[in-house]
Amino acid sequence: MKQFLVIAAIAAVFGGFVVLITWVERKRRSAIESLLKSRGDQVWIKPSPDEQATAYAAVGHPPELKDGHTGVKWAAHLTSQNLPAWIVEHSYSRGSGKNRRTYNHTLISVPVPASWASTTVARESLWNKIERLWGTKDFQLDNEVFNKSFRVTTDDENFALVFLTPAVQEWLLATPAGWTLAIRAGYLQIYTGTAANAAWLPRLCAAPEELLGRTTPELFA
Repeated sequence: MKQFLVIAAIAAVFGGFVVLITWVERKRRSAIESLLKSRGDQVWIKPSPDEQATAYAAVGHPPELKDGHTGVKWAAHLTSQNLPAWIVEHSYSRGSGKNRRTYNHTLISVPVPASWASTTVARESLWNKIERLWGTKDFQLDNEVFNKSFRVTTDDENFALVFLTPAVQEWLLATPAGWTLAIRAGYLQIYTGTAANAAWLPRLCAAPEELLGRTTPELFA
């Protein structure tokens, strides 16, 4: 009898935990949906497979979103602002059992001229610093604070020099630590390795327009 009660108690605790997680997730998605709809944006909080595929294509098939469109948790077309964009939240898992890990991304994407060179701007990591100790050289600007904070990789250093104006560098230095900027195949993408929440989502929604407004106008000619 005692063993039965223990098992029942464990099952009740586990069941309550699952219910709590489900409630928190529903509340989070509801807050995101309310925020985006209040702005006048189109949002698919539970997208169908076709809607997942449409959203995944609209953000440019970024390689960080592994498993493709099936991992799209929700998507939105931001039609309420001057520069329409698409935003998706994506999740995929790797491993099994105790080693199983889930990776989340929230990504916003806007089209840019296809002639723009592939360029990535990411926060410096410990591995980057170790590589420098071994003599590895990477792209550098005149701004030492920026160089110590970010790793820039590009197919065309001349493009990166023109794109990364002092105003763009200042903007990037003020972004949250987890944000990464990527330009590739005619898209500008800004993403973070976390699931979204309604508190910081407006800042991400505004990011592409803020960023592109600080770069060189001649790039759009």
